[in-house]
Amino acid sequence: FNFMGKDKVPSDPNAGVYQAVHADMWGVQTDVSGIWEKGFSIELMDKGKCKLSVDGKTSNGKWTLDGERFTVSGGGQQRYAQGRRAHP
Repeated sequence: FNFMGKDKVPSDPNAGVYQAVHADMWGVQTDVSGIWEKGFSIELMDKGKCKLSVDGKTSNGKWTLDGERFTVSGGGQQRYAQGRRAHP
């Protein structure tokens, strides 16, 4: 089985690449391409590791999911998201 170019299947069911399409803040929704021309994506990996790709720049980070609170830290930033769990 090949998962994202690797022969090992991840043990975490949340693992995968997520690409942001729109962003919501203070009740306003906007296309991500209007904020970051080259987009925003995150690859969730096993053991709480992740790779953030923001506007063409990639950095390593860590992630946690506690109920509906999703936290990502890395690349000198920490972000929180709340809402429904989505699948890649």
